[in-house]
Amino acid sequence: MPCNSALRQRRLLATLIAASVLIVAAAALLSHPTVGPGAASAQVVVDADGYVGSETCAGCHQAEHDAWRGSHHDLAMQHADETTVLGDFDDAELAHRGVTSRFTRRGAAFVVTTEGPDGALEDFEIAFVFGVEPVQQYLVPFPGGRYQALLVGWDSRPADMGGQRWVDLEADQSVAPGDPLHWTGRGFTWNMMCADCHSTNVVRDYDPDSKSYRTTFSEIDVGCEACHGPGQAHADWAAAGGPAGTQGKGLAVRFPPPAIWVMDPETGIARSDTDAAGGAELQACARCHSRRAPLTDGSGPHRPFLDDYRIGLLRSDLYHPDGQILDEVFVLGSFLQSRMHRAGVRCSNCHEPHTLALRATGNALCAQCHEPARFDTAEHHFHQADSAGAACVECHMPAQTYLAVDERRDHSFRIPRPDLSLRIGTPNACTQCHADKSDGWADARLREWHGPAPATPHFGEVLHAARSGEAGAIDGLVALAADPAQAAIVRATALSQFGPNPGPRGYRVLADNARADDPLLRLAVADALAAIAPERRIVIAAPLLGDPVRAVRVAAARAMAPVPPQAVPADLRVDLERATDEFLAAQRSVLEQPTTHLDLGNFHGERGRISEAEAAFRNALDLQPSFNAARLNLADLYRATGRDELAEDLLREAVANDPEDGDAQHALGLVLVRQGRLGDAIGPLARAAALNPDSARYGLIYGLALDGLGDVAGALLTLDDVHRRHPGDRQVLESLIDLSMRTGDLDAALGYAQALVAIAPRDPLAREIFRGIERLAQPR
Repeated sequence: MPCNSALRQRRLLATLIAASVLIVAAAALLSHPTVGPGAASAQVVVDADGYVGSETCAGCHQAEHDAWRGSHHDLAMQHADETTVLGDFDDAELAHRGVTSRFTRRGAAFVVTTEGPDGALEDFEIAFVFGVEPVQQYLVPFPGGRYQALLVGWDSRPADMGGQRWVDLEADQSVAPGDPLHWTGRGFTWNMMCADCHSTNVVRDYDPDSKSYRTTFSEIDVGCEACHGPGQAHADWAAAGGPAGTQGKGLAVRFPPPAIWVMDPETGIARSDTDAAGGAELQACARCHSRRAPLTDGSGPHRPFLDDYRIGLLRSDLYHPDGQILDEVFVLGSFLQSRMHRAGVRCSNCHEPHTLALRATGNALCAQCHEPARFDTAEHHFHQADSAGAACVECHMPAQTYLAVDERRDHSFRIPRPDLSLRIGTPNACTQCHADKSDGWADARLREWHGPAPATPHFGEVLHAARSGEAGAIDGLVALAADPAQAAIVRATALSQFGPNPGPRGYRVLADNARADDPLLRLAVADALAAIAPERRIVIAAPLLGDPVRAVRVAAARAMAPVPPQAVPADLRVDLERATDEFLAAQRSVLEQPTTHLDLGNFHGERGRISEAEAAFRNALDLQPSFNAARLNLADLYRATGRDELAEDLLREAVANDPEDGDAQHALGLVLVRQGRLGDAIGPLARAAALNPDSARYGLIYGLALDGLGDVAGALLTLDDVHRRHPGDRQVLESLIDLSMRTGDLDAALGYAQALVAIAPRDPLAREIFRGIERLAQPR
């Protein structure tokens, strides 16, 4: 499977690419001299940490080994040679983004001539092939032990499917050399972004002093031990004759036996005879089939998934509000939403774990658990037999295309909901297929066929309200987080969005979920603590600091950073110190990422360690000079320590670096306001509001600045526009009431006061404001 295309956010998250998991023979890696910018090589380590290699496993498990041969896991990464390179290197060319890349042979070497890190055309020799179908990518060695994934790849599909051609894998992006999303940038560095899901027992081994890697792995691709863990103890047991009664002794990971599924005649849906969730299996697959960030350097399926990674919840950059896939998220976050997961379905029910082939083709796969006489009929799907609309996956697993041609299906197994499309703008499978039809048309057809949509509000409506800043959104989030009928990842997402004022019930829900059985809920509580007042964090964080799961402990320690040490009860201090050490160790494992240094800077700053915070922000900028987020945070550190003149210099650098960065414009405007230079500040503040129309705060500050300059009419127009886009923002309404009162427009003030009462019906101050204006507006 090829390297991911999910790096579309300008501020890179410390997330890893995922690919696959399973079996292959070890082969020593040779250095590949490069025609271009220097030489580097990945290293193979044999018998490391109890890893013995897939050939050892094959001695007793030949059938599984043979089944795995030729699978996508087997072909996850290979040396570039005559047998592995699929692309056309016979003087082929591809014009893309203003660059013409050329693919040639030079003896045994495969060479691409393309734009290098300085913008000039250079020759680069291919060292490794990456993946096989539907796209094969290619890795180029760079100095410092790095390998970079080219963003031109070979479409390996048959020609009659549009394949057998070179393609630009990120055609919707145009980035310049020096940008982290250029193919030579860190966004496409194999060591950090790809390696641990295409090889076995990967250790990145980044040295921050030399900014170089000494990356190692036990097997070049995804071997037996990538799923089953290090096999030395099991191999020793087998070599000793495998004493009777100890079947499987020494296995680091033991997967539960297959469950028996029995068809329920009432529902036509099979049910498991046991708790078939297969936690060990799902955790093994999750390590690569998820959008996640690392907590360690080196991982393995013999450790809990959340000890090595933290999964991305249903964030707005990854998922639509209703949980449908948006960016490339690699299955797990979708599957955890599904009823099938809660019913005990696991990966191997549909996917053969060694060949990776589906257990059956077409609707027969779903018919394993869904009675065909009830579901594979025109009375259910209302489409002609054998048409696309009669295929279960087209309605219940719609696909998105990544890497130009790579279709990935949504594994949340949802019912099409065009009614949600009409209300909150989410996609639906009906109009994804019938592109010439409207969401209203699709909604009408489904109502005709299946009756009204479910009356119960969908969690997507709650998340959409929160993302949109709607009045009362917190009430919906609190109710969603407390709803045991919802999937844990949905509840966790709601918890993570509580914000600074969750209210009394919200605090109770946070406290309750700090002791929840599901670690995703506890992790979300730890994340939510970072938004509330530091003095309220201590009690809720208490059980999290000693949590059995590393990701939870790390997040709890991060949230406790601004809490003064003297405020921490004595019985919690040992747990806090240990968790803090783990947080710092997790950051040290990803020091190649500018975002790591950004978080360290914020962490140290919140703890009052100013020099360490400043050094961390500077480290982030040293790694990525274009990283404006680090500039803004360093400027804020200077503000907090009375060095506004240094902050102004930094922010002017940020604006010059990216004039379209609304955050930088806003921060610069605030610095100038603090210096009493309101006239100079108005331009950046106006620009910030225009660049970030979704930010009520930016519009509010700009409106108040206009008022400060005496432009009351302009302030009223600006704030009224902000109110129309953000009707639930209380500060905007209070400012409009004040301005309207000052200009003598009591009718306008009364209207805004009514809106204030509508968003805060239980607030006595809001009611008193309304009654006071109402009395003034009455004829005398």
